[in-house]
Amino acid sequence: SAVVSVSAASAKVPISAFPNVDTLSDAIIYSFFVSQSNSPQLDNDDLKQIDADDIEEMDLKWQMAMLTMRARRFL
Repeated sequence: SAVVSVSAASAKVPISAFPNVDTLSDAIIYSFFVSQSNSPQLDNDDLKQIDADDIEEMDLKWQMAMLTMRARRFL
Protein backbone atom coordinates (compact mmCIF):
# COMPACT_ATOMS: atom_id res chain seq x y z
CA SER A 1 0.00 0.00 0.00
CA ALA A 2 1.09 3.57 -0.59
CA VAL A 3 2.55 5.47 2.32
CA VAL A 4 1.04 8.91 2.74
CA SER A 5 2.74 11.43 4.97
CA VAL A 6 1.35 14.40 6.84
CA SER A 7 3.33 17.52 7.61
CA ALA A 8 3.13 18.28 11.33
CA ALA A 9 5.40 20.99 12.65
CA SER A 10 7.36 20.80 9.38
CA ALA A 11 8.26 17.13 9.88
CA LYS A 12 6.89 14.48 7.54
CA VAL A 13 5.60 11.47 9.41
CA PRO A 14 4.11 8.43 7.68
CA ILE A 15 0.49 7.71 8.63
CA SER A 16 1.55 4.26 9.78
CA ALA A 17 3.46 5.96 12.62
CA PHE A 18 0.23 7.33 14.10
CA PRO A 19 -1.59 4.95 16.45
CA ASN A 20 -5.19 4.13 15.46
CA VAL A 21 -5.15 6.27 12.32
CA ASP A 22 -6.76 4.66 9.28
CA THR A 23 -7.34 7.55 6.89
CA LEU A 24 -5.64 10.69 5.67
CA SER A 25 -8.28 12.97 7.22
CA ASP A 26 -7.83 11.24 10.59
CA ALA A 27 -4.07 11.71 10.23
CA ILE A 28 -4.50 15.41 9.50
CA ILE A 29 -6.73 15.87 12.54
CA TYR A 30 -4.29 13.86 14.68
CA SER A 31 -1.31 15.91 13.47
CA PHE A 32 -3.19 19.13 14.25
CA PHE A 33 -3.75 18.08 17.84
CA VAL A 34 -0.14 16.92 18.17
CA SER A 35 1.07 20.30 16.89
CA GLN A 36 -1.05 22.05 19.54
CA SER A 37 0.78 20.35 22.42
CA ASN A 38 2.77 23.53 23.21
CA SER A 39 -0.31 25.74 23.46
CA PRO A 40 -1.80 26.62 26.83
CA GLN A 41 -4.27 24.06 28.07
CA LEU A 42 -7.67 24.86 29.51
CA ASP A 43 -7.61 25.26 33.25
CA ASN A 44 -9.90 23.05 35.35
CA ASP A 45 -11.79 26.19 36.48
CA ASP A 46 -12.37 27.07 32.81
CA LEU A 47 -13.80 23.63 32.16
CA LYS A 48 -16.16 23.90 35.14
CA GLN A 49 -17.71 27.01 33.57
CA ILE A 50 -18.87 25.06 30.52
CA ASP A 51 -22.46 23.92 30.96
CA ALA A 52 -23.09 20.17 30.53
CA ASP A 53 -25.83 20.86 27.94
CA ASP A 54 -23.36 22.95 25.92
CA ILE A 55 -20.83 20.11 26.01
CA GLU A 56 -23.48 17.66 24.82
CA GLU A 57 -24.49 20.03 22.01
CA MET A 58 -20.85 20.47 20.93
CA ASP A 59 -20.38 16.70 21.00
CA LEU A 60 -23.47 16.14 18.84
CA LYS A 61 -22.34 18.80 16.35
CA TRP A 62 -18.88 17.21 16.18
CA GLN A 63 -20.38 13.77 15.58
CA MET A 64 -22.63 15.15 12.82
CA ALA A 65 -19.64 16.85 11.18
CA MET A 66 -17.65 13.61 11.25
CA LEU A 67 -20.59 11.60 9.85
CA THR A 68 -21.10 14.20 7.10
CA MET A 69 -17.43 14.03 6.10
CA ARG A 70 -17.52 10.24 5.98
CA ALA A 71 -20.79 10.22 4.00
CA ARG A 72 -19.31 12.59 1.39
CA ARG A 73 -16.63 10.02 0.62
CA PHE A 74 -19.30 7.69 -0.74
CA LEU A 75 -21.27 10.27 -2.77
